Amino acid sequence: MCVSTLCCVIQYAVLGRPVAELAQPAPVLWLSAINAVFCTVLPVSLTMIAVARIGAPLASQAGMIGPVSTLALAFWVLGEPITGVQLAGGALVMGGMYLLSMKKV
Repeated sequence: MCVSTLCCVIQYAVLGRPVAELAQPAPVLWLSAINAVFCTVLPVSLTMIAVARIGAPLASQAGMIGPVSTLALAFWVLGEPITGVQLAGGALVMGGMYLLSMKKV
């Protein structure tokens, strides 16, 4: 996360953007802070806790459900259409999870 932040800052500087562009209204800053905590810091921290408690293989398997749940929530909450390609991708992910769960260590 630190490396990606550094790359973003470097790109901003290389493009020669003025620092004044970074000034945003307070509501934007608060929403950005909420987004940073709940969509970046918290998920990464919880993933690390999961790895420590159940191990990397099981934690990575659980993480594979992310794209499928995003697809389902986009349909349910946002009313977005689901295409055949998306269903095929979801089936591929779920099939991979099933195969990994059946593998004996």
